Amino acid sequence: MERVKTGIEGLDEALGGGIPKGNVILISGSAGTGKTLIGLSFVYYGATKFNEPGIFISTDQTPEEIREQAKNFGWDLEDLEKKNLLRLYHIDVTTEKDMVYLKKLDKLVKKIKAKRIVVDSLTTVTEFLTPLEIRKGTKIFESLEALVPVPMSEAIIAKNVLIKIIKHLKKTGCTSIVTSELPEEGQWLSRDTCSEFLTDGVITLRPFKYARSDIDLLVVKLRYGNHSKDIHKILITEKGVEVKPAEKGVII
Repeated sequence: MERVKTGIEGLDEALGGGIPKGNVILISGSAGTGKTLIGLSFVYYGATKFNEPGIFISTDQTPEEIREQAKNFGWDLEDLEKKNLLRLYHIDVTTEKDMVYLKKLDKLVKKIKAKRIVVDSLTTVTEFLTPLEIRKGTKIFESLEALVPVPMSEAIIAKNVLIKIIKHLKKTGCTSIVTSELPEEGQWLSRDTCSEFLTDGVITLRPFKYARSDIDLLVVKLRYGNHSKDIHKILITEKGVEVKPAEKGVII
């Protein structure tokens, strides 16, 4: 299966050559582990190294904040936007209704002929937007209630929202990365406890317990291809994300 390179050399090696084209990959980690930066690197390197337009969707940061963050690594996002190689889109979960952001996404994909999409993060969508949508009685949940005439928990509704988002990403034909918060302790691989089953691949980022300057990166699953089973180390430097060679034979 054709692979899409992230542009982060060590990460592509861990992924067995890159992300299978058209797949949706979950990057899950606790605060400060580099989820947003890896996602931003994916669209930045896509535009600068492979001439592939990308869309970065943020639920937590405005486009202005993302542009400023990128400048820390010497990345000029405004120039890429002018060249139609990048679009930054902020989802305001306090105003978006009926998941209209998916329709806006379709327009952006067509406008710049996007090949890559990042959604950062699913946690905000499921923890904030879902209860808001329940209270306002929007169409998507009215339809669900008609099909399932019993009280639905927020977890069930959140799963339906995630299914809709991930299916929509796949329909665009783009290769996508989505992020999720991950508690440092716990048995699940995402805050919502179901993204890991819905996506095509999962990468976890965990701080090394005894040296927080190091972060463990592990490719937990990847459909349609082989991948490294070893733990990698990543560092966040002035140049961006660096992925070190795998530690061979580490038991987790």
